[in-house]
Amino acid sequence: MPLQGVKLPDNLRASGDMAEVVTGAEIILVVIPTPFVARTLAPLADVLQPHQILVSCTKGILNDTLETPNQV
Repeated sequence: MPLQGVKLPDNLRASGDMAEVVTGAEIILVVIPTPFVARTLAPLADVLQPHQILVSCTKGILNDTLETPNQV
C-alpha cells in the first residue's frame, strides 16, 4: 500500500543484493536486530569505504555476551 501523500523518487528501487545497495551510498542506516549485526555486515567488509557513514538504528544487546550493537 502506498504512503498517502508521499512521492518516492522515480529512481528508487529495491534490491536483495546488499553490496549493490551500499556501493556508492554516502549514508547507510543499519536497522537490524542486534543478534544479526555481525553476520549481516561481515560480507560487506570489503565493499564499505572509509568515507561512508554507518548509522546504527539497532537496539538491544547480545544475550550471551551482553555486547551492544557497536561492540559487535
